[in-house]
Amino acid sequence: MKKLLYAAPLALALALAGCGETSEKTEDNSKTENTSEDKAAEKKDKDERSEMGEVTDYYSNDNLGYSIKEGPMKLDISKVQVYDVKLNDEYKPQFDNKEVIHVIAFKAKAENTSEDTIGFYPDQAQIVTDTKEQVEASMLFSGEVGGDFIGKVEKEGTIVFLLEKEVADVKEVKLAIEGPHDENFDRVGKNITAEFKFK
Repeated sequence: MKKLLYAAPLALALALAGCGETSEKTEDNSKTENTSEDKAAEKKDKDERSEMGEVTDYYSNDNLGYSIKEGPMKLDISKVQVYDVKLNDEYKPQFDNKEVIHVIAFKAKAENTSEDTIGFYPDQAQIVTDTKEQVEASMLFSGEVGGDFIGKVEKEGTIVFLLEKEVADVKEVKLAIEGPHDENFDRVGKNITAEFKFK
């Protein structure tokens, strides 16, 4: 049972390892060749997620290139992946016995550029979709991209959102993250709002 409790979070957290994988709706169709390294990463990604069940990819972009600096904190969002997993029976109890989970996952890196201790929580972000759904990041399945950054620290991981509605219908997402604060909980940067279009 312990294996199952940790396998699903691991599989979802690693879902972006091969995010360069093309799909029917992948934005970058200009790539005609994949290096052996790319193919290995794609296979690892598929294997990790396929352990949970049957995966259907709708969109991926490994060149998202979003970067912003608020106060001393720098945030880079490099990848996004949108997919469903039709769960194998052994994983269903971890997801309230759902048959299918709908996932949007962002690969992010946060960096404190100061010597101060700064609180910043991209892993507690919210998204609003054009399908009129508002969802908080899943703290159980997301990587530790946020928290207290004690001095010049970097944290990198995947921010996972589990949606109730079909992700295949999502074309636009607004990502909202609270601004960073210092040790006294005084705000040292503005709230962050980023918009992404999935074509």
